[in-house]
Amino acid sequence: MNRKRAPRKEELLTLRDNLLGTMQELQDLHARYVKMGRMSWSRFRLGLENLAVMRSKLTVEIAAVNAFMSSLMMGALGRMGTHAVKDLPIIG
Repeated sequence: MNRKRAPRKEELLTLRDNLLGTMQELQDLHARYVKMGRMSWSRFRLGLENLAVMRSKLTVEIAAVNAFMSSLMMGALGRMGTHAVKDLPIIG
């Protein structure tokens, strides 16, 4: 059994929870935007205030997920490499 599985799962769940929170904020922002209707000045101000923050949060969340996935892939490649070296015949 892989002893690192539990911390990886916890890390993935934390990433998911953070991303869900950010997505909920984005949904709330969209709902407020739709409720404003044609009040263009209010919509413009809302966009200036909140979109930059949301863009930054989403960028950070996506980067964290990408880093997590890369670490999983590197770990898998590392395990495959040790097995491949053991299974190779010695050329001499």
